[in-house]
Amino acid sequence: MAENLISTELLDSYLTYTAESLTKLEKHLGNLQSQEAEDPQLRRDIFGICHDIKGMGGSFNYPLMTDAGTSICHYLRKLDETTPTENNLIEAHVKTMRVIIDNNITGSGGDTGKQLIDRLNELVEHSLA
Repeated sequence: MAENLISTELLDSYLTYTAESLTKLEKHLGNLQSQEAEDPQLRRDIFGICHDIKGMGGSFNYPLMTDAGTSICHYLRKLDETTPTENNLIEAHVKTMRVIIDNNITGSGGDTGKQLIDRLNELVEHSLA
């Protein structure tokens, strides 16, 4: 399996980086929620962090992180600069990513993993409809 090819040190580095990235996302989300008018740079920062998380997840046997990152990036890409984000939708993605990392849910995550990602995708599609 791919996870056997990854050194413990490299995996630990990924987990530390991802945990720090999630903390940044949580801070950005708090800033987003406290603003009267949305800051486009803040949205770009959130997208960038999520895009990085998305890109690395599968390489470290965290494909659910890739799936969650893909979902939120899809959502943010579909918005134009004047469309306000739905903070609850971003928060749902960040919380899902936090659950995956904090509970060390690797691989597909079984039925729970499928339900988590299906729910995020459903929220995005509903929001964009």
